[in-house]
Amino acid sequence: SALVGSDAFVSISTVSSASTIGDRYVLSSSAHVIVPEENEAMEVQSIMCTATAGTFTLSFRGLTTQPISFSARLTTAASGGDGTSLQEMLEALPTVGPVSVYVDPDDANAGTATSLEQAVCDHPSTSIPVATVLVAFTSLGCRGDLPPLDVDDSLLVGGGLTVGEDVQGAAS
Repeated sequence: SALVGSDAFVSISTVSSASTIGDRYVLSSSAHVIVPEENEAMEVQSIMCTATAGTFTLSFRGLTTQPISFSARLTTAASGGDGTSLQEMLEALPTVGPVSVYVDPDDANAGTATSLEQAVCDHPSTSIPVATVLVAFTSLGCRGDLPPLDVDDSLLVGGGLTVGEDVQGAAS
């Protein structure tokens, strides 16, 4: 998944090849492209976790995820579709719908970690602090300024989990 300028959000599950024509990317597999209407912005919330063990839950609009491991991978692709990734746990909530989950490219701690390598609370290199994880709400049912994800991190060990608003959503 990637932000493309400020005009569109591209959610890509599998790309077998990519090429460019001028300044446009051409993908040879399916991609879900969401282009916000004028004066519309997708809500993007940030997650920062400093725990070293345990589980947490996230709630959105009154529904709560199953317990999520501190070492859960970020995306469905990273977990192999086994249902344990942060993306899969959030998308299992009917109040959420599709989301894109990725490492914040502006976080200095991200280094070369990709969304396939990064876990929610556990960086692949123990010498590097965990990078901020971003969750973009891409569902048509999640437009405008959304309530924050509620966190229960009482079962995390060695740190906690915080949620913030990276981009305030705006409906047209």
